[in-house]
Amino acid sequence: MNQSELFIERLHEVILKNPQRPAVVVAGETKLTYQELWHASGSIAIEFTRRGLGSEKVVAICVPKSAATIATIVGAWRCGAAWVPVEPTLPLDRINFLIEDSGSELIVCEHALMEKLAVKIPSLNIQPIVDDKEHLDEPPFLKARPSLSDLAYVIYTSGSTGQPKGVEVTHRGIVSLLQQQISAIRLTPESRSLFLLSTSFDASVSDIGTALLSGASLWIEPDFHANGRLIATPEQILDVIENRQITYVDIPPSVLAKLDPNLCPPSLTTVLIGGEVCPPQVIRQWANKVRLLNVYGPTEATVCSSLSICDAHSWDRPLIGQPLVGVEYQIDCEHAAEDAANKDQGELLIGGKCLARGYRNRPELTASRFIERDSHTFYRTGDLVRRDSDGEFVFVGRIDRQIKLRGHRIEPGEIELVLEAHSAVNRAAVVYDDQSKTLVAFLATNHDDVSVSELRIFASNKLPAYCVPQQFIFLSELPTTATGKIDFVALGKLSIQNAQNVSTIEETSSEQERTLFEIFRRVLRHDKFSLDDHFFCVGGDSLGAMEVIATAHLNGISISPQLLASCGSVKRICEELNCSGDNDFLLAEELVKDVDSILESRTSDPQVGNSRRKLAQGSHILLTGATGFLGSRILERILDAPSAEVTCLVRGNKDRVQERLVGVLAENEIDVDVEKLARISVVAGDVSVSQFGLPAETYQRLANQVDQVIHSAADVNTIATYESLRPSNVVGVKNTADFVLSGQPKSLEYISTLSVFVGTDCFQGTMLEQDDLSRTQRIYGGYAQSKWAAEILLRKLELNVRFYRLGLLTADTRSGVYPKRDLMTLAIKGIVEMGALPESNNERFDTLRVDITPVNYAASAITAIAKTQTDKSTFHIAHPMGLSATSLFENLRQSYPHINVVPASEFERRVRDSKIKFPIATACLALCRALNSEETYSPNPLDIFQATGTTFDMTNTKTCLTESGLKPPDLTDEFVQQLVRQIGGPQKLIRPEMAVANEK
Repeated sequence: MNQSELFIERLHEVILKNPQRPAVVVAGETKLTYQELWHASGSIAIEFTRRGLGSEKVVAICVPKSAATIATIVGAWRCGAAWVPVEPTLPLDRINFLIEDSGSELIVCEHALMEKLAVKIPSLNIQPIVDDKEHLDEPPFLKARPSLSDLAYVIYTSGSTGQPKGVEVTHRGIVSLLQQQISAIRLTPESRSLFLLSTSFDASVSDIGTALLSGASLWIEPDFHANGRLIATPEQILDVIENRQITYVDIPPSVLAKLDPNLCPPSLTTVLIGGEVCPPQVIRQWANKVRLLNVYGPTEATVCSSLSICDAHSWDRPLIGQPLVGVEYQIDCEHAAEDAANKDQGELLIGGKCLARGYRNRPELTASRFIERDSHTFYRTGDLVRRDSDGEFVFVGRIDRQIKLRGHRIEPGEIELVLEAHSAVNRAAVVYDDQSKTLVAFLATNHDDVSVSELRIFASNKLPAYCVPQQFIFLSELPTTATGKIDFVALGKLSIQNAQNVSTIEETSSEQERTLFEIFRRVLRHDKFSLDDHFFCVGGDSLGAMEVIATAHLNGISISPQLLASCGSVKRICEELNCSGDNDFLLAEELVKDVDSILESRTSDPQVGNSRRKLAQGSHILLTGATGFLGSRILERILDAPSAEVTCLVRGNKDRVQERLVGVLAENEIDVDVEKLARISVVAGDVSVSQFGLPAETYQRLANQVDQVIHSAADVNTIATYESLRPSNVVGVKNTADFVLSGQPKSLEYISTLSVFVGTDCFQGTMLEQDDLSRTQRIYGGYAQSKWAAEILLRKLELNVRFYRLGLLTADTRSGVYPKRDLMTLAIKGIVEMGALPESNNERFDTLRVDITPVNYAASAITAIAKTQTDKSTFHIAHPMGLSATSLFENLRQSYPHINVVPASEFERRVRDSKIKFPIATACLALCRALNSEETYSPNPLDIFQATGTTFDMTNTKTCLTESGLKPPDLTDEFVQQLVRQIGGPQKLIRPEMAVANEK
């Protein structure tokens, strides 16, 4: 056996070279280093062997995507066994079928799931093994190593006969595929791969394998998925890529099309797409920003059989690329159209060592799809392709009815057979509606009282969520051809909007339910759902979710992204709202318990007594977050001290962090001359990792050199959850405190936020600088929760620390550079795009206040205070008055004459007519306080007027800044207009559709 072609042999070589590098990172926290992965997988392999697993035996992996999933896959291969992924959110009937059909002899799952299953096989909870860090020093290779011809995994895909079919893949083609992809992607041990796909996709084998065999780290974001669906908004995806410094992502084309290439974070160098056709214009736009790879290949050919590097200028066809090394393509012209001008067109056949064995327990299907041709085996793909004059293979379509939807391979026949099993359905036909981007089921029924809800629940109990039609259309009979077959051409011409169906809103529904149902209907562009249907199961996606949240706010219904993802249906959302009132808060006592658990995990006792050091000649500062909007300007101000030396802790490839920092300074128009650059040392590290992920020698050297730490690093994301922000914003603060308490005495300057007040139940009145946050009971929104918890953590440690609570940071008044994706920016862009502002019925707009804190003022204030020897510990840095909504809106109108003030109802209509581009949705959410009565208001992390009714005590700040003469700028009309023009861009001409709206 050629060991170099076996995955576990290659992985072992990688682990020997990179034992302490992070292998799997979950929500920003390293769960397994490569050495820990090897030890955990070895312990799992030993347990699997003890339970009788080995060559040709299958283990079912039925757990949410996690570090345990990765360790289990490696453990299965180390004991010679194969694995089958089973998404735990699938219907129980389908889970039972997959386990039984695959012949699994063991299932890795939670005990609660095992109790529900009809199939009774031994189960195992793998989590304790993964969590145990006291594994064997070096679990040996087991004797039963797999051979290349052994079964590696079984992946189930939709089947046209009504049952999913299991594709049996061997080890033979895996390493060859992964090595070619690693080379094309240019992965290295410093790379960070964002793992977006479900493990039920065979493409996950590529995502996991390319990361591990290159020594890169695999990053998992649990909050990105709910009920087996990707629910992350484009904003969340881009924020995570930027904040986690992701370098590579494998992403479905339908998701990539929703991301703005102009907001592509600089860390992202490579993007891979596949599974469905991507619009050429999307490819060209992204190929201008990153190295964009397009892959093609069915599950039956080991994930991927060809690969193309996309060209930004000439990509105008759905190319599938040239076959990989070891793969052969042939075209069976028997399926070419008789009138086709290009006779070199037909069904694509794939051959080579990449081919799967066939289908599990389906010998007849295997024989029909895996055929002998020229003494070699080929797989009939069902894809119609042509080969152009330049030699490129181009995708034309399907020779059957198979649908590829958001990366899923769907056989309509399977859905039809499931629906026809319902006693009320005589005949069913499922088609894909390109206009609404949904699956539509046309049904001939024998009962008048059968409901859409009943049929959807019936289908949901047997099919994965992505196979359940979003629309159900009842017809007296389905159109047929002369031979009696269903006429799909005729079905395709039917107008879904005029089909004979009625809304399923119930007579007994509350007004709140009716309002939310109407919002769902407008966003989904159909009303074929019930009050019990989950938004994501009836055609909703992440962009639609933002539209729902925005429009709901306009109608006085406050829904958080977390509530929509978890509850999903009109009825459950309304029940939750009426039960709890607020739905996006955590109790202070819960956060305090979490802080205590973080502190208990510390491996050393705090060394209280670090002394404050003045920033003076010869001082050495460690700055975190130097590549951030604020941090880069703090760095600029630090370097104003002639002899100050600064070490910047920057996430990323150790060979590129210096380049990254210099690039950020240039992007922010910060001029740092050669002499100043010479005083900057850049170290590749991550605050969310223990000891910043630095080698022990480097960490200790810095701890003995640095005498002041300015901690500016944080994930600033107003729609993220506490759990997703916790690693960087809370654990990262603990790690920074540990550094402060190591080596020589040093002081800590911690950048906090005024959201620790305005994002809580203490959001009105005077906020004192000496307030230790002990009065707080509820904290709203993940960002405010994480910063509140971080302050509590530092106060518990009794460090010599100074807290800087900042207001809403806005553009640099010198250069006009502004934060590209913060709430204020998106709100202004949305207002300018829509050309409308809501009118006020009273004087309330004069009382609504928004923070205006120019970033250069904040940076100057922080560094000026940090130089002092004051004994004060907390400082509020914001504009003392803030900006009124009246002033903001009036200056927006002065800057952009096309903006009209319209009644709230007209404003809402324009929102809907705009089809809710992301900035417009954000503008609606940001203006929620201006659109709803003050009596119904509760703290909202998406509200730009959070400072309303609040006065910030700034006694300490003013005292320390007296000598410097530094003070916030006056909010004159000229200043505000400059601010909004910098963000909104050139003056806009009124759009034609808005002109029509104005006439109406």
